[in-house]
Amino acid sequence: MMLIPAIDIKGGRCVRLRQGKMDEETVFGEDPVVISDQWVEAGARRLHLVDLDGALSGEPVNADVIQFAGKPLTSSSYATTNSNGFIS
Repeated sequence: MMLIPAIDIKGGRCVRLRQGKMDEETVFGEDPVVISDQWVEAGARRLHLVDLDGALSGEPVNADVIQFAGKPLTSSSYATTNSNGFIS
């Protein structure tokens, strides 16, 4: 079994929403790139990166942060980058 850590990004920060409500968030980290590096160092081979602002607006908002957050994984055969710069 492979565990895939999720990093939800809102306003450029790592957050968790309470029952999916955008106005009820808990901030877990100010820098998604640092958090993603920690997961990679812990052995993660994939990350599930979510642009919550983009999901709400219908177009990527945190794509630049997500692109850098996925950098440690791009050399892995487990990660690919789509045309929007998102790691999947």
